[in-house]
Amino acid sequence: MTETKTTAEYSTADGYARQAYLILKFAFIVAPILAGADKFLHLLVNWDQYLPPVVNSLVGGRGHELMLAVGVIEIVAGLGVALKPKIFAYVVSAWLLALGRLSQIFD
Repeated sequence: MTETKTTAEYSTADGYARQAYLILKFAFIVAPILAGADKFLHLLVNWDQYLPPVVNSLVGGRGHELMLAVGVIEIVAGLGVALKPKIFAYVVSAWLLALGRLSQIFD
């Protein structure tokens, strides 16, 4: 014997899935844009202090400029998720994966 769901049960499940999707989409738009903008404004944190000295040496002492470039990339990624989420979701996930991997290497 199989159970069949009513239309109301499907719409409730679909509503929860839609709500989860919208929350995640909002987060993957706002978080990169805020983090990227903060690289310029330093309102939340001084991002330069999180740059390992070896990386600063690798870029010839231009760590601050590197962080500004990172900020631009993050802002573009956030805007990309807002405009083309099917494409830029992969860009943001690759970016987060790369940042996580780099933090493991330089710890």
